[in-house]
Amino acid sequence: MNPAQAKLLAERFEESSTEWRRLRDHEQLRAFLGELGLGLKPPAVHEGEKGFTLADGLIAETGTLILSGRRPGSRRAAFLAEEHWALVSEECVYETLGHFLESEPWRELAGPALTLITGPSRTADIEKILVLGAHGPRRLVIGSAPAWLLAAAFPEEAL
Repeated sequence: MNPAQAKLLAERFEESSTEWRRLRDHEQLRAFLGELGLGLKPPAVHEGEKGFTLADGLIAETGTLILSGRRPGSRRAAFLAEEHWALVSEECVYETLGHFLESEPWRELAGPALTLITGPSRTADIEKILVLGAHGPRRLVIGSAPAWLLAAAFPEEAL
């Protein structure tokens, strides 16, 4: 991830109420995973409260998380839990949706389902009262880390 992408993501995540943490080392990654609960492996839903996924990418322009159908259970973990926690490789950050669609991973990931998530679930009624979590998680927490760090933590996963 280059500095321009990092700046853009910080701005987009602030706008969408998404929490973003850049994880640089094993200690930071352990702390992130520790907040989820011990022994949680992706994709998973932990006691209906927290869902955890390994994401396939992130779009800097909009702060959009990319989940593919190649990880069975990812959509369930992303939509049924009160909180959605995701980890994404910094090498899989794309400037725009167009850049992602032009990439080779797009063709590999396109499978039966591709889910794009921009911020926590939100809706408003006719009186414009905003409600978080009406159609999905109330809270979205994204951790981004170098590919080598994620590969060391999740050796069985194809990152």
